Amino acid sequence: MNKALNKVYYRLVQTRFGCAGLVQYGSRLASLFLPRGTEKSAVARIRKSFPGSQPAQPSRRRFEHDLRRYFEGQRVLFRCPIDWSGLGRFDRKILKTLARVPYGRVISYGELARRAGYRGAARAVGSALSRNPLPLVIPCHRVVRGDGGLGGYSAGRRWKKKLLNLESVTNRS
Repeated sequence: MNKALNKVYYRLVQTRFGCAGLVQYGSRLASLFLPRGTEKSAVARIRKSFPGSQPAQPSRRRFEHDLRRYFEGQRVLFRCPIDWSGLGRFDRKILKTLARVPYGRVISYGELARRAGYRGAARAVGSALSRNPLPLVIPCHRVVRGDGGLGGYSAGRRWKKKLLNLESVTNRS
């Protein structure tokens, strides 16, 4: 997809944890900013990463509804067209494999690497997850260390714990 030909739009979604931001190129979802703070702070975070982005007309009502439901602790399967153009082949493969891990379940970095066809690449998987532009849609919070420990998370361990608790994940240390 040629981003130069598509305007960048954003939408704000109020959740019980604050204001989340959705960014799209054309009709494809490109980025999700986890809820944090007010609408004003959400717009500032979006515009810092996507200068020149414009507010979108309501077009992702179903996704917005599902996002709110997710933060209320309800089981949600996010379905939307995704813009993969900013990611390399390895990252896309890892993230597409991760997208199949169900709500309420976890997988280790090593197992994710194996399922994606990159046995022994657990550290590289962690790096790919740090570049995930769509947390929740591509649930990198569901990836844990081989010993069951939390491991890292680009939004911080506090967010990872919060998201796993929302999904009632208990088989972790």
